[in-house]
Amino acid sequence: MNEKTLRIRAHHITAIVLDLSRAVDWYRRVLGMELVEQGVREPGPVRFAELSMPGFGVGLVELPSTATTVRPPGILAPSWLHIVFSVPDLAEARDLMHSRGAHVRAQSAGGKLTALLVDDSEGNEIEFLPESPPTSV
Repeated sequence: MNEKTLRIRAHHITAIVLDLSRAVDWYRRVLGMELVEQGVREPGPVRFAELSMPGFGVGLVELPSTATTVRPPGILAPSWLHIVFSVPDLAEARDLMHSRGAHVRAQSAGGKLTALLVDDSEGNEIEFLPESPPTSV
């Protein structure tokens, strides 16, 4: 069967944060992202920052406190809950993030490192998996 696909590729993700300055510092320091733009958008005012790394971007938005609500058991809404990146070497990524002050939780199976979990400065969970070979369509 030769069906056309959408050929979707990730571009960026946006997260709601409580402290924009703290979050920008974390993404730059721990993940090595570059700050592209930062400012205030109206109405609101809504503070924002756009960060990038090759092939992907992260937008961070700090809403006025009246725009955020907490839902049990403490999940800030709206926000992302989980994002996944791939890295060529999990052990190297673990060691580098740890040296940059991140608390990294390693997952393994059969004695082999299979994934890393880390929370950003705002509590959003980020997962790292080993790169997988490209698949053809």
